[in-house]
Amino acid sequence: MMRRRVFVASLSFALLVLRSKMLRAATPAKVHVIVIDADGFQAFFAQDTGIFKRAGLDVEITSLTKGQAAIEAIATGNGQIGIANTLTLAQAREHGLPVAWISPAAVAVSTNPSNAFVVWPSSPIKTAKDLTGKTVGTISLSGLLRLVLNAWIDRNGGDSSAVKFVELVPAQVAPALERGTVDAATLTDPMLTEVRPQIRSIGNPFDGLGSARVIVSAWFGTTDWIAQNPQTVNAFAEAMREAARWANDAKNAKQATAIITKYTGQQQDIGSKSYALTFEVPALQPIFDAALKYKMLAQPITVDKLVMNHA
Repeated sequence: MMRRRVFVASLSFALLVLRSKMLRAATPAKVHVIVIDADGFQAFFAQDTGIFKRAGLDVEITSLTKGQAAIEAIATGNGQIGIANTLTLAQAREHGLPVAWISPAAVAVSTNPSNAFVVWPSSPIKTAKDLTGKTVGTISLSGLLRLVLNAWIDRNGGDSSAVKFVELVPAQVAPALERGTVDAATLTDPMLTEVRPQIRSIGNPFDGLGSARVIVSAWFGTTDWIAQNPQTVNAFAEAMREAARWANDAKNAKQATAIITKYTGQQQDIGSKSYALTFEVPALQPIFDAALKYKMLAQPITVDKLVMNHA
């Protein structure tokens, strides 16, 4: 009888432990994700299509205006996962911020560009050489788009050092071109698709890097948080891959556009935006090599040094 009581007690305790583990496993991991207005649509897709829920994630999304702000939010613990462009993240790492990539995000594809170097239709500018002494608008004077502009101009026979660059938000580009405030500018989707009938493209700035595919942004976290939360990190990375597959499927374009519009508060088309599934070295290393050339990075850096689980 005593042995039976001990066995029953042990079995009951084992069942309680198992039930506790099952309950913990069934409880979604809470994650605060920081996105930026011009990017991060993957997180919206994953939220609205149930991808996060199926991955066991309870995600809160906060939208900011710039990638640098997202990096600061993650670095100070005001979020766990953020998104920023790949050059900005490499620069942050170079300056000692303990950030690492979790999953790739948007990719610029040469055959289906979501970015363009644009002018007003009546402009005489047709080539990179025509930009000498001209004023060019870009969303950032020191970021990834400025880098690829320099590379595109110089690669195509122009001289980027003879061009004046000014900062413009995407909504200002078409009016500025029409007024002649700037002679040329860069645009990216979804704004590019929206105003494409009003402007003329003279090239895809990302072609200046000499790669058919360029990964322009990535999801990241701090190295400590990544090390302490491997299951959550892996679940998020897989959710982003599933969201990328979903967004890259043309049959989902209408729903994707509706989701973007819902979260941004503006009627925006997904346009030709594409998303990467893996960290492809040929789609990333040219960025860092060009950044070193144009002194946007002080030291050489390789892709493996930025991905999670790498020092």
